[in-house]
Amino acid sequence: MKQSRRAKEGDIFSINIDDKRRVFGQVIFPPFYICIFSRAYPRDIQVDLTDVCSGRIALVGDSLDALIFRDSWKIVGSMPSVKDRIPRPLFTVQIDGQLMLEDFEKRLIKKATEADDKKYGRRWTRAPIAFENAIKALHGIGEWRADFDQLTIEHSQACAR
Repeated sequence: MKQSRRAKEGDIFSINIDDKRRVFGQVIFPPFYICIFSRAYPRDIQVDLTDVCSGRIALVGDSLDALIFRDSWKIVGSMPSVKDRIPRPLFTVQIDGQLMLEDFEKRLIKKATEADDKKYGRRWTRAPIAFENAIKALHGIGEWRADFDQLTIEHSQACAR
């Protein structure tokens, strides 16, 4: 059965990583800036969401809620957002032919240099399946691909002020 509501800040969703384990993620900033927590839990037990939200964050970034709409990722509850633990990276954007540096909230900071563009990169959105495949790879299911590096919290930390 399809879930009828849109995901909102604080919603916790589950991602099955195999037939016995699942991980959890949280909507940090609507519409769908998310984090995925590292720890895997057995699929057949009730999980304490406080425990989930206190765990290590593995992946973070902007995505789409398609797998929630398709009922592949199930919303299992809501908790206060862990947004205070989420780095706020900088990005480069092209505005009227000029490369600019902007902060996480999309406020322009300054003209960007080539070094800024290389360090921070352009604002991006990744398909939810990329987050799912990356967290599975972190748990030994499938191969880690170089393009998953962008999804790690370490990458986000390196691109924050």
